[in-house]
Amino acid sequence: MSARSSLMAAMIASITSISVLLETSAMAQPALPAEIGCYFETVEKQNSSAFGDCFTDDAEILDVGRPIRGRAAIVDWANDEVMGGRYTVHEFGSTSSGGEILLTFVPPGAASGFKARYAITTKDGKIHRMVLKYA
Repeated sequence: MSARSSLMAAMIASITSISVLLETSAMAQPALPAEIGCYFETVEKQNSSAFGDCFTDDAEILDVGRPIRGRAAIVDWANDEVMGGRYTVHEFGSTSSGGEILLTFVPPGAASGFKARYAITTKDGKIHRMVLKYA
């Protein structure tokens, strides 16, 4: 192998290593409190009954201004619009009553997604209110 070929091979190996490192770093997601993590874990597992258990009986979601009230209605909404989708959490900020999240959501069956901000209020160890907005 010539010196030029060796140099090119070394450069390609370095670029590949950097690319893998960046992809690995991008995959690391912030840790979430259990009551908030419940939402994302059950969506990932497509477990509707466990998903419902993440919410208080009188929970409310404002999905870009559209109100969804009560645990049963929230589970129906999730089955129609969320289950089977993919989330990537980019940032999490804890608040006194829950947290705020910046994420990307890829809806079920879609090739690409969108960024959104979720403001989540918890009560008695469950999600009580979520306000979902495009970022």
